[in-house]
Amino acid sequence: MKIVGVGAGPDLLTQEAISAIGNATLIFGSRRAIELAKEHIKCEAHEITDYSLSSLPQDAVVLATGDPMLSGLGKYAKMGMR
Repeated sequence: MKIVGVGAGPDLLTQEAISAIGNATLIFGSRRAIELAKEHIKCEAHEITDYSLSSLPQDAVVLATGDPMLSGLGKYAKMGMR
């Protein structure tokens, strides 16, 4: 699983984020995160409200707003929690 920060909007996505989103085969994220990245999404995108990361497929790309390693989903993935 890859967690990709979508920042504060589509104009602020990094090239690495754009590439990960564009190459994804399955995307999960909040409605807002999907909306922020929609112009780069080429596959199925699923809205999630329960961020239990362990239940998601290993090949999934998870979109996160803000900086996911600072205050979001990335810290849970790094700790192996949720």
